[in-house]
Amino acid sequence: MPKPIVIPKPTPTPTEIVTPGQPSEATKAKLQAAGAILQDEDILSALDHVESNRVAFASTAIVAGVYLLARKQTIKHGHWLPWVEKFGGKLAAKLATRCQFDGEKAARSIRAYCYLGAFFLADLDQGEFRGEMPDERVRLAVTADDVLALDASPQERRIAVFNTIERFVAGRSVRQMLADFRRAENAADDEERAARPAPRTARLLKEQAAYPQPAHQLAGEQLELWRDFARPLHALDTLLTDEGDIFQKTDRSFWQSIVESLEARLITAKARLKTIA
Repeated sequence: MPKPIVIPKPTPTPTEIVTPGQPSEATKAKLQAAGAILQDEDILSALDHVESNRVAFASTAIVAGVYLLARKQTIKHGHWLPWVEKFGGKLAAKLATRCQFDGEKAARSIRAYCYLGAFFLADLDQGEFRGEMPDERVRLAVTADDVLALDASPQERRIAVFNTIERFVAGRSVRQMLADFRRAENAADDEERAARPAPRTARLLKEQAAYPQPAHQLAGEQLELWRDFARPLHALDTLLTDEGDIFQKTDRSFWQSIVESLEARLITAKARLKTIA
């Protein structure tokens, strides 16, 4: 009688608990191995490359936004968004070989670029460019007329104006640059909400009004940044005031953990306030 074949049991793979936004331990080990052979020159070269591309992207995005804003002024009221949708289709078709985005995403990007250009010109007109410090103002040696005439100017003048814009962008940190784009994105979102059917627009405006309001008057970039905090604060308020499943399924240990977590964040916020003051 032949001996029975014994199939070995597979060794269970240990389950790894991962933290959102954090690489796994296996990936960290690979990163450590890669970091051991990386030279400082490799990192410097990568950062130089990304900074050059960042400056080029942001500068050309501003110019493209100014061109879009100029076209917007020629379009009748109520026809802007349809024009953007149609033009977005053309842009998506042009970029299809690079698989960058479809028509809907193209239209959204077009509107964001337009607001980027609008805010750039407005800040240029009003001397409202803010630096990294609260009271710092940045001055540019160009005017709105220079930017608007960019495409029709002699080559030497075009180069000079564009170089000035590039120096301006290069002098802004990634944080400040992203704040510029966030402001444009928020304006594009507001424009889209306003164009939606009235019942939905009213509901969205009601939801937005329910967000926590700043205790002090804020304007410009500060108000845009407040929105980033207001959304999660609104969600937190909803959870804290819930009298249903959340409240019924939790105990004192759960709420003590919530209190300690919030107190830790309050300490961090107060430390930031002291640093700024």
